[in-house]
Amino acid sequence: KAELANVLDSKGQQNVGLKNAQGGNFCLNTQVIDARFVTNVFICSDHPDQKWDVIKVDGEFYRLRNSASNHCVNLQNSNSGDETEAYACDTHADQSWKLVEVGGGWQFESRRASGLCLALNQAVEGSNTVVKACRGDDKTQIWYPF
Repeated sequence: KAELANVLDSKGQQNVGLKNAQGGNFCLNTQVIDARFVTNVFICSDHPDQKWDVIKVDGEFYRLRNSASNHCVNLQNSNSGDETEAYACDTHADQSWKLVEVGGGWQFESRRASGLCLALNQAVEGSNTVVKACRGDDKTQIWYPF
């Protein structure tokens, strides 16, 4: 926990990669597919699509903003298994995530849909990210900052 506390300051952290704990070296990524910004996973790299600003909104809540696109991880629908997307950053609850320290990493619980956490859908390049019922023992929901 001390390491994670050092990563975040009072405003958050800029230009951080988020590697999923499930294995396979997959990182949170954003890109444009068919004229739509999506959030997905790709093999970790230094590509700008995988660099995120973890910006404090208030209390325990943060916004995940890709600095290259200025788009934020967004939850449009509120059901387990629903895909997340990347939309232009705003102040809506769809883009606000409670940061919980779990297993040496971070879990992001949706403000819009309490009890649902950002997760790896499949350990396959290009697989879209989803939300699932938050479970501290589910490695698909744990993201390591680097």
